[in-house]
Amino acid sequence: MNSMNKSMISLEGSAVSSLELVLKYLHMTGEIVWYYENPKLKNIIFHRPDTLVEMLRAIFRHDFDKHVVYNETYGKLASLTSKKFEMMKEDFLTKGLMMLEMLHYCLLHFQLSVEARDMFIDLMLKFDLCYEVPKFAGAPSTFASSRVLKFPWFLSTEEPKSLGAEWPEKIPADIIEISFKLQFPTSTPPNFFEKTSARLQNHILQREDWKNGVLGYRNRTKILVCRESVDSGTDVNVAVRGSDLQEIWYLITSCHTDMMVLLQEWPFVHYEQYLVCTHCRFTGVEEPYLYPAEILQHVCPRKVYRLQCCPDYKDATIPACLVYPLDPDFQDDIGEHIKTVKEFLQSLEDTVDSGRAAPLTDFGLSYVAARLGVEWTLVTLSLGLTQPEIEQIQLDNPYQVVKQITMALIRWRDRQRISQSEDRLLRELFEALLEQGRRDLVEDIQMKYGIDEGLFILV
Repeated sequence: MNSMNKSMISLEGSAVSSLELVLKYLHMTGEIVWYYENPKLKNIIFHRPDTLVEMLRAIFRHDFDKHVVYNETYGKLASLTSKKFEMMKEDFLTKGLMMLEMLHYCLLHFQLSVEARDMFIDLMLKFDLCYEVPKFAGAPSTFASSRVLKFPWFLSTEEPKSLGAEWPEKIPADIIEISFKLQFPTSTPPNFFEKTSARLQNHILQREDWKNGVLGYRNRTKILVCRESVDSGTDVNVAVRGSDLQEIWYLITSCHTDMMVLLQEWPFVHYEQYLVCTHCRFTGVEEPYLYPAEILQHVCPRKVYRLQCCPDYKDATIPACLVYPLDPDFQDDIGEHIKTVKEFLQSLEDTVDSGRAAPLTDFGLSYVAARLGVEWTLVTLSLGLTQPEIEQIQLDNPYQVVKQITMALIRWRDRQRISQSEDRLLRELFEALLEQGRRDLVEDIQMKYGIDEGLFILV
């Protein structure tokens, strides 16, 4: 209280500052709830914290199925028929999807205004109790609702049937995987995994959820977040696969940062964190070497492209960009990193069998992009892209030249692949490169992928 008195005196009669100080004090003592540090909620004071708790209990209750039943009077007030109510209730209990109308129904007895209800939603979003989803990502019934929330607490325990196809156990050719894990000696802190799942929505565009996992998509990059019991403890594993190095590292570091922020809510919880050795993962080692995950707080040293591999493979090297996160503010050497990774992948796999299709994978085209220079726009124009398309790709990926070239080449490939064979596509690419005097790049591709020069008669 003495510090409070001193602070009041130092304010020299400022009414606004004095009021803020008093409100902070009342918040600290539990008389009110005021989130003054949150832009969306700082102008709202919850003067009845017990009511706020009851509102949350109306949703987070173990007996929701039995307790929340259709009432015709409430149904009319919430614009819900009995059939529509049952569909929305089923979506919530099995998929965690809460339509705005169902939320309104559950909170009717609190007699909230529309503004107060929206503030309550903002509060749940702030505390990662749920996240807002686009309607196309939910069940068909969500199209009848103006707003859809998803609560990770109410999800099926079954993994999606498509998981095996979308995330095969063996890493596909020309795909990069980077992963880390958190190990808890017992169980994870209460609600930690569910809150992590909610925060993940800020970084992905599509997703598929189940009780102990999330498979998310950001453009052509995938992220798998899983919780599993190991002996007497619990592991939370995060793995990202794709061909875009920068996007892979964005997802890894963003998810790791979110987890570290969330764990501050439990300052005394014990856990260990590790970055999984990429070399071990690619070579199929059952127990991969684990680097300390604190390495994720640093960026890849500039002009460093190779490092000595983990102690299990002392004579091998690994690309530095598969151990250290790429610096998002430094683009000058991204091309060299891509070349190093391509050579690394080439050394691990027999690409002769994959033949002529390999250069046309996403990562194969990113390797071509890393080798191209200012002539890239002429190459892509020769391949059939229009000038407006190229300019739009440049606008969508500012200051990322290698990514601009990669996206242009991928657009050409995807457009032509529908009607043309891989051989024909590769011939088109070689011809476009030769037109711009890049025979050196054509020969490099032929050598790296073991392509028989006799198959492509190039002048």
